[in-house]
Amino acid sequence: MEENDLKAWPKDGSAVGFNNLSDPLCELLKEAIRKGDEVYKEGLIYKGFDLGETLKMSNHSPKEIFLPENLLSNKINKSITVFDEIIFLAIQMGIEQGRRRKLRDIKNATTLLKNGFTVIESMKKVIDKLSKTDEELLKEMSERENEED
Repeated sequence: MEENDLKAWPKDGSAVGFNNLSDPLCELLKEAIRKGDEVYKEGLIYKGFDLGETLKMSNHSPKEIFLPENLLSNKINKSITVFDEIIFLAIQMGIEQGRRRKLRDIKNATTLLKNGFTVIESMKKVIDKLSKTDEELLKEMSERENEED
């Protein structure tokens, strides 16, 4: 991984461990505090996850956000500090993580439903067999009674 390469989210849509998200954000915060106002001249290097595909459509990449010229421009033109940017990024990471966990829950529920329908179909077949068996038993019993008479 190069100095400012961002980590990709798992391709299977799964979530990642909390520390995988929080550690790079904490490092970013510590670095911003250490640099003080110099952060607007030097920028920051974020080594965590990139935005998810949905968030990328309407937001800048963390790689771009923490460039010195963008940090300075946002501070001057929008009164957005580096700490605001770090909080925004933390929220975006939480949104992506939540989206992925919800997707997992939906997949699990779908699997449970499919398995449930499979069990129901199997039970119907067993009930059908048992019903036929009962009918056959009744028929045999009736025939035996007729033979005895």
